[in-house]
Amino acid sequence: MRYVIDTNVLIHIIRNSTTWKYIDIIFQPFDSSQNQTFISFVSVAEILSIAKQLGWGEEKMNKLSTLFSDIEIVTVSNEADDMLIQSYVEIDAHSQGKNSQVPLKKGEGAKNMGKNDLWIAATAHSLQADLITTDKDFLHLDTIFFKVHYVEQR
Repeated sequence: MRYVIDTNVLIHIIRNSTTWKYIDIIFQPFDSSQNQTFISFVSVAEILSIAKQLGWGEEKMNKLSTLFSDIEIVTVSNEADDMLIQSYVEIDAHSQGKNSQVPLKKGEGAKNMGKNDLWIAATAHSLQADLITTDKDFLHLDTIFFKVHYVEQR
């Protein structure tokens, strides 16, 4: 399987939370014999900002540094640029109800997505990867652009 991990899951990893332990058992995202796991460059910026704001100490920052070295970070400056950007455009237009090729489901209204979430969603779509998240902001995209694995926080 190919997975993109949302920023909120990275926080759970750093905290070694019950939610992370559940995700690790169920999805085994770091079992490289079965899975490839990615994060968006946006998640790197988001978690570094969170770390700064919360004053994470040396232990958490070292754990974060190790995590960054163990996972592939997808940026806009790699060979998948065109697909990543096109994915962003398609998902944003769809979420606004303005994508005639991929219309909203019947009865579903337009949804404003945060720009960071759009980049994370575009990353999952461009890599044809499933997204693992602990928030519901991506659920309207489930099975339309990629599979969303929403995990309730434990």
